[in-house]
Formats: sequence, C-alpha cells, structure tokens
Amino acid sequence: MSAPVRRYTLADGRLVEIRPARRTPAERRRLWELLQRESPESLYLRFFRCVRAPDERLIDSLLPLPSHASLTLVCLQDGRMVGIGSYQAVDAQTVELAALVADAEQGRGIGSLLLSELMQSAAANGYRRAVVHVLWDNRRSLRLLTKHQFRRQSSAADLWAGEAVLTAPLQTEARGCTRPSGRREPQRPLTGRYAG
Repeated sequence: MSAPVRRYTLADGRLVEIRPARRTPAERRRLWELLQRESPESLYLRFFRCVRAPDERLIDSLLPLPSHASLTLVCLQDGRMVGIGSYQAVDAQTVELAALVADAEQGRGIGSLLLSELMQSAAANGYRRAVVHVLWDNRRSLRLLTKHQFRRQSSAADLWAGEAVLTAPLQTEARGCTRPSGRREPQRPLTGRYAG
C-alpha cells in the first residue's frame, strides 16, 4: 500500500505535498536539514528548550513509528522538508499536537494545512479533543491556533511558566478546508489510499 499524499497550491502558486513521515535515511536527512536551517528562536519556541544542533535522539523523537496513537506528517516543497507536525495520544479521547514550519515558509499557510490534516486524522481515529502547549512568546502560533477554534485552558502554574495550554474539539463530520488561495477543497481521511 502506498502512503497517502495530499498536494496543495499555496497562495503564491507554489505546490506543497503533505504526507505521513517515513523512517528512512532520506527522511532523516530532510528533517536534519530542516532543523539546521531553523533559527535558535524557532527551535526554542517549538521544543521549549535550547537546541544547539539536531542529534539522533531528537530526530528519532520526531519520526516515531506510526500507530493509532500517533501520527507525524511532513510538508515537502520540491523534495525539501518545509514543515513537520504530529499528534500523540494523551488518553483515549485526547491528542497533543505539535508542529514546526521552516522560518522562510512561515505565514504561507503550511502550518494551517498541517494542523488541519492532523486534526482531521485524529478525529477519524476516534479522538475527540486536541491540546497544544505553546509558549506565550509564540504569538504567531497563538493566532493560528485561535483561527482553528483552540481556546485557552491554562492553569496558574502554566501561566507562571510562560506557557499557554489550548484545547479544541475535534470534528468527526466531513468538512472542507479553505486553502490559502481561498478556494475550498474537500477533506478526505488521511487513512484512505489516495493522492491529492
């Protein structure tokens, strides 16, 4: 069975491909290159710690074996990884989401596409709620999450730590998603066999 692939046209006319991550040497190299290109600030906002250089342990953690309880998606442009996102089950009803979009590609809709795909896949796998942990300094992510119906659920301890905890319900009914170009495209389950 071939891996499901979705292709999108961004507002600037460039094509991107979103598909499940693969645990191959080529995928590891693409991920390493993405992490190497990122600014220290972007890495800190994603990992909540200083990442001086990507190591094997970090790359392994970002490319887990696929299962019902987790999914990692990559976004590729011309074979180059420009984004990665994942969900991991917290409990039987909830998944935690995380993503990283290349500094040079931020603001072009890639984060929104990854988030939509992850939320749709989690819902198709029976999860009902998504949670995201974001540093308060990450204003861009906070705006994006608000657009996707995430709402703040932070405790006093989270606020003290400089972290926002946001949650959103996962929709199980079919819905369309607005591409950055403004055209609507029907959503199809990631678990199916297709090429977008």
